[in-house]
Amino acid sequence: LDQVNIGDIARIKGRDVKALYIVGANDGVLPSANKDEGILSDRDRIELRELGIELASDTRSRVFEEQFMVYTALTIASEYLMITYPMADFEGKSLRPSIVIPRIKKIFKSLKEESELYNEGLKNDDYYKITAPTPTFNELVGALRRECEKEKIEEYWLQAYKWFEKNNDFAKRADTIFKGLRYSNLAEKIPREKIKKLYSNDNGRLIFSVSRLEKYAQCPFSYYVQYGLKAKDRKVYEFSAPDLGSFMHEILDEFTNKVKRERISWSELNSERCRSIVSDLIEKKLIEDSNSILNSSKKYKYFTNRFKRVIAKSVSVLAEQMRKGQFEIFSNEFQFGNLRDGAPIKLELPSGEEVYLTGRIDRIDSLDLHGNTYIRVIDYKSGSKKFDLNELYYGLQIQLLVYLDAILKNSEQILKTQCMPGGILYFKIDDPIIKSKSELQDEEIRKQVLDKLKMNGLLLKDAELVKAMDNDMETYSLVIPATFKKDGDFSSNSSVITEEQFNILREYVNDKMVELCEDMLSGKIRIEPCKNQRTSYCDYCDYSAICQFDTSIKDNKYKLVLKKDDKEIWNDMIEKVKGGSEDGGN
Repeated sequence: LDQVNIGDIARIKGRDVKALYIVGANDGVLPSANKDEGILSDRDRIELRELGIELASDTRSRVFEEQFMVYTALTIASEYLMITYPMADFEGKSLRPSIVIPRIKKIFKSLKEESELYNEGLKNDDYYKITAPTPTFNELVGALRRECEKEKIEEYWLQAYKWFEKNNDFAKRADTIFKGLRYSNLAEKIPREKIKKLYSNDNGRLIFSVSRLEKYAQCPFSYYVQYGLKAKDRKVYEFSAPDLGSFMHEILDEFTNKVKRERISWSELNSERCRSIVSDLIEKKLIEDSNSILNSSKKYKYFTNRFKRVIAKSVSVLAEQMRKGQFEIFSNEFQFGNLRDGAPIKLELPSGEEVYLTGRIDRIDSLDLHGNTYIRVIDYKSGSKKFDLNELYYGLQIQLLVYLDAILKNSEQILKTQCMPGGILYFKIDDPIIKSKSELQDEEIRKQVLDKLKMNGLLLKDAELVKAMDNDMETYSLVIPATFKKDGDFSSNSSVITEEQFNILREYVNDKMVELCEDMLSGKIRIEPCKNQRTSYCDYCDYSAICQFDTSIKDNKYKLVLKKDDKEIWNDMIEKVKGGSEDGGN
């Protein structure tokens, strides 16, 4: 009977085989490269064989057996033999052919090797891809995919397409797959009045937080799902990163309020005192909130002790930074846009709508110097947040500038005097690990910890003001991102800008917010996540399973955050703000 047997080469039966196909003839596979001796070495096996105990073959015997097996396989076919091997694995890594291939080519001089890329037998066959229905259908899907990508395909695929559409066995399957080729995950445009109702509050006012605008800049679709459709994650009993951030912010806020309320001098706050106060504050918080997850198990008790160490180290560094400078804490957790602290930022859009922005500032420091009051805005971050002018340019990091602008615009109401920008800074909450090849003294460790937790951001380009942030600073600072050269001027790696540049940033950010709000209310729900050189915002998005973003789908593209140098960014911002070009270098 005509039949096809499929099996392993080691189990093949050599009887009446007309045609033989040997598949996967790669180096190390045919013949097998098994050099593992096992628990017993070859020497052990030989000695046991001499004693009359026959075990499995040793590696040398297995090599001879493998060679004989390959010989047997290659010689059992009476009419036809085909040997195939893949040129690469599933990851695209190249694979070498078996040693058998060059040996056969050496014996049969006129033998021609063919591949999917070059097949001599099919050279004159224009319809070689039209075979049985199933493989032809698979080829048709690939051809249609290529046509979608604007590649030229053979004309006969149109006839094949019509045949499968009318064929009862393939009609349903063809309809499903062909629809997939035209699939789009893009959301429809929403009328302006409807989108306004989605985003406005109960009173019909458009009130956004600054972090929400940053979220919109990261990806409009993700923003729409979170704040338009009000989608929420299923509640899981866990202590997540946002929970940790809120917890640390609250303890830091309570700590600074306690220092201010009890008039504790920052110079009195050594590491032990900070640790004691932080421990008391955390224990008090856990007693007040008896249902807190941090009270639920030994695991979370351990986390609590770890949080105590991290926050205690952060506040001791905070105390050190305050001791070194002349700035005083004016307010913690300052909220603008509520009835208590300050008025919201009002944006008037070109379309006539009014948008109000609210926010909460972690810390505001102030200093009176030469008749002027300078403001320093500090934001606490539990992650490794770095100030990036490039991200500010694209609207991804506007929070600090908006906070500064809100205070300066309302400074006469808040601080009873017109203030000037002193700086915007991030402070990282952490207990860093210090690495060293040699043993360090306590003072060296203290300096390295300060350096690791140094604030980063932008400072006003005023030498006296900068030194007022670090009294011990001569050339290099362990507190702020500034360095002086020997001649007293700022070095090139100092993060300092002029008052005029601060004003340009404030104006640019206000224009950017208007642009983002106008785009948001246009009703275009674009799936357009930002992507920079390091990562894409899809990596941290909770809604990627909803949008099904895929660059192979039509109109699914990243919004690339191109890396520009600071001078180029300043010139672009000046041009947009002033309509001209000036030198914006530091």
